Amino acid sequence: MPKQSNTSCQLSQHEINCLNHISSYTGSLSQRELSRKMGLSLGFINTLLKRLMNTGYIKITQLNKKRLDYILTPKGLSEVAFKSYQYITKTINNYNQIQCKMRETLQEVLNRGYSDLFYYGDGDLFNLLSNTIRKDFHDIIHLKQFTKENDIDTDNKSLQPIVINLTSQPLIDVNFQVINLHQEIKLL
Repeated sequence: MPKQSNTSCQLSQHEINCLNHISSYTGSLSQRELSRKMGLSLGFINTLLKRLMNTGYIKITQLNKKRLDYILTPKGLSEVAFKSYQYITKTINNYNQIQCKMRETLQEVLNRGYSDLFYYGDGDLFNLLSNTIRKDFHDIIHLKQFTKENDIDTDNKSLQPIVINLTSQPLIDVNFQVINLHQEIKLL
C-alpha cells in the first residue's frame, strides 16, 4: 500500500485534478489548455499551478519565451499514485459490498423457496448478478429475462414470481414481487 504524503489532505480537489491532468498529458500542456480541460478560469489555473509549484508537487520549466512546461515532481507523482490507489481501493470495496448484497438477497430469495428468478435490465449490474449466480448458486438459481410483454411462468405455481429489477427506475404496475436491486445497492 502506498504511503500517504503528509500534505495530501491539504490539497483541494482542483489541485488533485490539476495533477491528474498534468500526469496524463503527453507533451507540453499550456495553462490555456489546462483551463479548457478543467473548465476553470485561466487566472485560477495560474494560481493552482503556482501553489502546486510552491508546495513541491510540480516543477515548471520554460521551453521558450511564451511556453512553460509543467512536470510532476516525485512528491507530485507520489500524490497521483496515492490518489489512484485510494480510488482503486474504494472501487474494489464498493464492488465487494455490491456482490455481498447480491449474495444476501439471492440467499434470502432461495430460503423463501424460489429457484427461478427473473431479471429486468442489463449492463454492469446484470453482469455482476449473473456472475454471482454462476459462482455461488450454480444449478440452484435459474435466471430468466423479463420483459413487460412476456408472461411469467414458473415451475412452482404456488409462489408468486420475483423479478430482480436492475434499472434505476422502479417497476410499477406489475402483479408480482419486485426486488429493486439498484435501489438497495444505492443505499450501501
